[in-house]
Amino acid sequence: MTLFKKIEGSLVSLLGAEGFKKRSGEVFTVELAEGFVGWLGLNRAKHPQGLELNPVVGVRCQELEGLLSTPLRERLHKYVPPTVSISLGYLMAEQQYRCWVLQEDTVISSGADMVAAIVRYGVPFMESACSLSKIGELLESPRFSSVENAMYRRPLIKWLMGDREGALQVCASCTRQFDERSDLAAEHFMQFARGLKSLANQIDA
Repeated sequence: MTLFKKIEGSLVSLLGAEGFKKRSGEVFTVELAEGFVGWLGLNRAKHPQGLELNPVVGVRCQELEGLLSTPLRERLHKYVPPTVSISLGYLMAEQQYRCWVLQEDTVISSGADMVAAIVRYGVPFMESACSLSKIGELLESPRFSSVENAMYRRPLIKWLMGDREGALQVCASCTRQFDERSDLAAEHFMQFARGLKSLANQIDA
């Protein structure tokens, strides 16, 4: 058995005991409040002494992500991506990047230590973000969302909270930065903006 398979088997067991379900790749999810899914991604890299793991924890708002797929006309994924996320180390006391290096003889002990940190620091963060208002607050911070990720989702928070006019205003404000651009990223967002406006027109018709 390779080191990776040994680590994977151990973590599936340890995380499963805490309610996490193994998904494709290095992703795990856990059910939270209705409509919200706790998200865990284990970024891995080779290390001279074994395998380095950097846990990223997040929350996925299923209603928001479902709405996002409509104007983009994209197939909705069940658990990717998270709506907001952060590297686990920044939620810990040190508030800095933290990784775990798992070696052949420390798979169980190091894995258990990492899972304990996920449960102690990651799960409370997930549970605290199970509302549209909290997701909206986190989307305003670059700690929890990239600029591009937030650009699509900030209007939708307003939409879901009943402020469609505010959603369209935020979206229009974001489109201005693409006035002089014609690249794929610009066209993708403009498609989203057009789709959201069309959706609003259908509702108001």
